[in-house]
Amino acid sequence: SACIFAAPALAGENKFVFVPRADSPGNDHFRVDNSSLEECERRCEAQSECNAFTYNQLQSVCLLKYSANRQLTFYAFAVTGVKLFPSVRPTASATESGPSFVILSQADSPGNDYSRLDHSPFEDCRSSCAADDRCNAFTYNHARGVCFLKRVANQWTTFFAWATTGIKLSLQPKEKTPNS
Repeated sequence: SACIFAAPALAGENKFVFVPRADSPGNDHFRVDNSSLEECERRCEAQSECNAFTYNQLQSVCLLKYSANRQLTFYAFAVTGVKLFPSVRPTASATESGPSFVILSQADSPGNDYSRLDHSPFEDCRSSCAADDRCNAFTYNHARGVCFLKRVANQWTTFFAWATTGIKLSLQPKEKTPNS
């Protein structure tokens, strides 16, 4: 029964969070022309040096990236995928300790809430998630000052003008377990 505990903690074994209408600027390591979103995801998943990708839907171009930009930018015709267990973190700022987050503005990650903090500033929301091992994502509602801590990020984020979502990135454990 010990093997039960080896199962990933993430529901549904999501390896990526997908952000529609978003670009992750910079950190490109490989470009694939005439690609599909599915192929882009497969290629990134297969390469340990790929930790995020942006797929340009207009040009059918896949850009594999060494790391996700900490701040994604709006781009109407792109989808960005962020690997939840990257082999490298996005570059952390010197003042920061603890887990890395990719911050998605105007984005909600529906569901999977286990805690709600009312009248909470954004930074408190972020640090509450950082300090809690159960927390793998948070969504902050700026209009209401409410913080939702989440067990897992939804595989697809949705557009919401008054929300910011943070996705916690957990570095992969050193020894890789073979896929069964």
